[in-house]
Amino acid sequence: MMFPSASETFAGVTINALRSKGVRVEVHSLRSPAPGTERMIAERSHTGMTITHSSTAAIARGCIGILIHPLLTAGVLLWVLGCCWRRPMQIIKSLLILPRCLDLFGAISRARPDVVHLYWGHYPCILGYLLHRNLPGVVLTMSLQAYDLRYRYGGSAYMARHAGMVRTGARDNVHTLQEMGVPLERIEVIYNGIDLSRAREIASRETKISRRIVTAGRLLPFKAMDDVLKAFAAVHAEYPDASLAILGDGPERKSLEDLASELGIRGAVEFRGHVSHDQVLTEMARAEVFLFMSRREVLPNVVKEAMSCGCACVVAYTPGMEELLEDRRHGFIVQPGDVDSAANCVKEVFADPLRCRDLISEGRRHIQECFDVERTAQQYITRWRALLDADGRHSDGVSRDTASSKGFVG
Repeated sequence: MMFPSASETFAGVTINALRSKGVRVEVHSLRSPAPGTERMIAERSHTGMTITHSSTAAIARGCIGILIHPLLTAGVLLWVLGCCWRRPMQIIKSLLILPRCLDLFGAISRARPDVVHLYWGHYPCILGYLLHRNLPGVVLTMSLQAYDLRYRYGGSAYMARHAGMVRTGARDNVHTLQEMGVPLERIEVIYNGIDLSRAREIASRETKISRRIVTAGRLLPFKAMDDVLKAFAAVHAEYPDASLAILGDGPERKSLEDLASELGIRGAVEFRGHVSHDQVLTEMARAEVFLFMSRREVLPNVVKEAMSCGCACVVAYTPGMEELLEDRRHGFIVQPGDVDSAANCVKEVFADPLRCRDLISEGRRHIQECFDVERTAQQYITRWRALLDADGRHSDGVSRDTASSKGFVG
């Protein structure tokens, strides 16, 4: 929907890995650019890549398309109404996004990329429907991630049944996709990978700070940063030299600062606000423990990064968490809201750090084997190559190692 986005570094990491393997990538966002877009493009090594956003000009082109192609427009409108008739707000949002989708449909019709991948599986499905019905020569794939499955956009199931590949980010989601009518052979579990080389580079030059705890995420209610503060307060009572760094910003910041004061730990807690991705990795490399109590994450990237940076991770359970972290083998899992258990796990790390070395090493090894972005990017390429082979596209001279052009829409 927006690229780059402050809260979606994983998309950029995947795209950079694809580009490093020779894939030509364009990214087309359905929304206007976020504040600080140019800075994020530079920081995240996206320079030299075609990135477009919604704009007044794009919407105008889409509106002209509506006038020029009334039958095509009528078809997609009927589809939206048929899929979303029980959810009026989805219809309204779909109508607002429709001009941008028609603008992109025109651009893709002219460019004819090998593959169009819908990075998110909700409103980008409008463009997916246009391509599926009117441009069958383009291989169309899509992601259905945890947020998509919770949001339940009316057109998601339809597009999932017609996409060449449906990528999801956890094995835990596969059964839900099958219930939506997606054949198992078209489902591909591709984890959100992390840039292990960058994490290793930063971790190699940093030194752990004794009894340092770090957490990261937007300061929103479901992130449960209040639970992090309460758990830390229990740890601080036993280890007065312990410190906590909170990386991220959001509407809850003032109430969290007030809570820290009420708990008597304000002097030991740093609210760092939004920081660069490299700074997040640096703080993780300096910390002994990563404490994460979010109630609504699926295989969170920040936990993968913390494990790769040598943190002992204490996390609240969410569906699929066992794919990322096995309790007391790769880290510690507690129940959501169980502040006492979280505090006890942190105290266990502080009391016997030598015993936790094997746990940290096992965690690092697991991340390297399953969540290296080089591996996950290759999964995309392998599946796209198979779809292009099945479509006979490689006979036109396209390399069998990479496809000639990919369009990410999301």
